[in-house]
Amino acid sequence: MIYSPIAYPGGKYYAVKHISPYFPIGIYDVVSPFAGGASLEIALAWRGVRVRASDVFKPLVCFWRHLLERRDELARIVETYYPMTCRDKFEAMKAQCADMPDGPERAAIFFVLNKCSWGSFTLAKKVGFIAHGKSNFTQCAIDRLKRFSCSGLTVDLKDYREALAARPDDMAYLDPPYLLRKGENRLYGVNGELHKGFDHDELAEVLRERKGWVMSYNDSPEIRKMYDWASIVELDWFYSMTFKRANEILIVCE
Repeated sequence: MIYSPIAYPGGKYYAVKHISPYFPIGIYDVVSPFAGGASLEIALAWRGVRVRASDVFKPLVCFWRHLLERRDELARIVETYYPMTCRDKFEAMKAQCADMPDGPERAAIFFVLNKCSWGSFTLAKKVGFIAHGKSNFTQCAIDRLKRFSCSGLTVDLKDYREALAARPDDMAYLDPPYLLRKGENRLYGVNGELHKGFDHDELAEVLRERKGWVMSYNDSPEIRKMYDWASIVELDWFYSMTFKRANEILIVCE
């Protein structure tokens, strides 16, 4: 087993053992349209499942593609930024990563920002630099990047509707943006842009027409009502970044 080299808001590192039993032995294909940190996807791939993951966050997808296809080149570029000691350079890299074209340099910068940002928010907040010696951007993290291998996993740039439509017969795993209340932090995309406009009602309507999926969601009366036609399972685990008890449920449709 090998673990995700990046942390991600809402990441499922500690939830893998709770969620993976809902994917029975004998399945061979899973589609996952909200890749994020891909902890569960990696665990399934190491079980021999072909996992076709995707996301709409371009810098994130750029990172995964280069890690899976050009790992050695990615690691060499990452090493040129070590150690990261300057907040001004960190902020300049954030602005650069948001707008630069896809390529190994963008992938490397995304990884460095992820390791040096508070809460691993990467591009989601305007501040949050963690200085060298306290951040997760360490030589050990670079070495783990060099060793990463997961042949059963692919990550593409796709909207969840496109990803699900392309694999109608595959079992699906979904980890969509949380349904937020007013004033809560938006976590995904550049300064939360992918979180703010997410249509939770539309996702529910898409899934109502599909069988064979598992979805992790933040627990709320609104979500429970939205999916009162599916099975809801309460989870008990802790977020990997804050070590706070997760307020999440699984929604399952067989």
